[in-house]
Amino acid sequence: MKDTTHLSQKLDTHPHAPTRTDLHSPIWNLSVSVSVCGCLSVVLFSGLDAGASDLRRVISPVADLRSETQDAPPDTYAHDPLEESQLLFGEIVKIHQTDGDWGLAEAVNQREFTHKKVWEGYPGWVRLENLGEPWAGPVESKAVVKTFWANVYDRPLTGFGRSQIYAQIPFGSFIDVVRTAGDWAEMAWKCRTTAWMRKKYLTCAAASIAMPESDTGHYDARIADCVWKHMRLFFGVPYYWGGLSPYGTRYRRVMTGVDCSGLVHLAYRAAGAVIPRDSHEQWMSSAPLKREELRRGDLVFLANAEKPQKIVHVAMYVGGEFLIEGPGTGLKVRRITFKKKFGRRLSGIESGDTVGGKVIYFGRPEWTAISERGEEVK
Repeated sequence: MKDTTHLSQKLDTHPHAPTRTDLHSPIWNLSVSVSVCGCLSVVLFSGLDAGASDLRRVISPVADLRSETQDAPPDTYAHDPLEESQLLFGEIVKIHQTDGDWGLAEAVNQREFTHKKVWEGYPGWVRLENLGEPWAGPVESKAVVKTFWANVYDRPLTGFGRSQIYAQIPFGSFIDVVRTAGDWAEMAWKCRTTAWMRKKYLTCAAASIAMPESDTGHYDARIADCVWKHMRLFFGVPYYWGGLSPYGTRYRRVMTGVDCSGLVHLAYRAAGAVIPRDSHEQWMSSAPLKREELRRGDLVFLANAEKPQKIVHVAMYVGGEFLIEGPGTGLKVRRITFKKKFGRRLSGIESGDTVGGKVIYFGRPEWTAISERGEEVK
């Protein structure tokens, strides 16, 4: 969880436990068709509370979202408090103002609450060179990249002629699919042009999943398995404060990596499930769980004992005694046991316990999806 006081006043919370609030707001009228891993999950966006002239589309593979108009230091994973988040190819932002080469953006695909005490897109400054006009051409469907880095070509690879690689775009990128042809998908690219990707690198449309109301949130094993599959891809990826991108050895424009909440957000995003960006907001939108109710894909939140109302870390429970987490600056994404992390086995921990100066909470993230008819299901 990042300190955001430099952008606006922080959220006041209850003195004993983190506060939850309603996720639903006009700007978050997002349409998401839930996916099953290996099939295509369609992620639609509608009802954005912004004028069309204010909306921009990310056209760089990865762009930094900064709290000030200052670039991140190159070639270092050292803690940088100015790094708010990162934007991935295809994300939509709303530009509120400009300052030279920079725009004050609202990343509408990354929900957050803390900055202004309302649900909105994550705010920060982005270099305008990373943005283009929203795609205005025909769209057959929308999808998410589910491989670490996917090649984008000028034409499908066939036995006739040579194809040129335009770029590589990262896991979690949003794709406007113009049409499909065999094993290939034609996609919106830049400057009203199109390019091609292999369909196997995209999630694909599948039947929606009915999610019954319950005190412990909805749970679907298929989504949980998909999220677990995605999390495993990130083993060994460097922790990067504010990071929301897979590690790319050949992508050098910005640093790539994930922080603890970015890892969780990306894993759910690629499964067609929309959850907030930061750990505190992920807690706010989660249903509380008892230890015996934990299942794969549920989240484990930590707060400092002296300030138990503020979540500072999140990890994912993946079954048995294991968690997956982005542990902190200087470390890499790892799988770890409760015993090794907390000094206790899971059987000795209840939600709300204080262990080693940290208060531990268990939660099941509420994620947003719609039916194939476009009706929102919660």
